[in-house]
Amino acid sequence: MPIANIESTQRQSRLLQNSLSEELSPKHKLYKLRPLINWSNLEEKIAKLINVSRMGRERKSLRVMLGLALLQAMYNTTDCYASETFEENYYWQYFCGYEYIETKLSISESAVRRFRQELGEEGYNIILAELVKVGLKVGAYKKKTWTRRLLIPLFRSRISNILMMPTY
Repeated sequence: MPIANIESTQRQSRLLQNSLSEELSPKHKLYKLRPLINWSNLEEKIAKLINVSRMGRERKSLRVMLGLALLQAMYNTTDCYASETFEENYYWQYFCGYEYIETKLSISESAVRRFRQELGEEGYNIILAELVKVGLKVGAYKKKTWTRRLLIPLFRSRISNILMMPTY
C-alpha cells in the first residue's frame, strides 16, 4: 500500500487528533531525516528486487517495511527489537510514513525477518547507499572520506552483520 493509501486510511475518525508531525519534536534526528530520504526512488529500486507476494496476506506497505529496514541498518538492531520498538516509538512510526499515532500497530518479528531476507545483499546495498547520500547531504561526513576503498569493505561487513542476525 503506497504512502498515499496509508494517509487516506488514517484520516477516518481523526477529527480531533493532531498529526504526528504536530506532536513530535522537529529537533529529533528521525524527524529531520524523513524528508531527506528519496522514498519514491528507494521504493522503486527495492520493488524490482523483492517478491511482494512473499510478504504475506496481511502485509504492510513497502514504505513501512523499507523504513524499518533503514532503521535496522542505522541502529544495528535485531528483528525482534525492531518489531517491538516500531510498536512503541512514535518517531519510528513517523519515519516509516505514519501520520497519526497508532496504538494497535503490529509488525511481527517474522515479517521483519522475511523482508530482510528478501532484500538480501543487493537490497541492503541500495539502502546503505541512500544513507550515505543523506549523510553527504547533511554534512555528516566529507565526500573525500568516502572513497571506493572505504565504502565497499564497510558495506560488505555491515551487510553480512545484518544478514547473519540470529533468527530466534
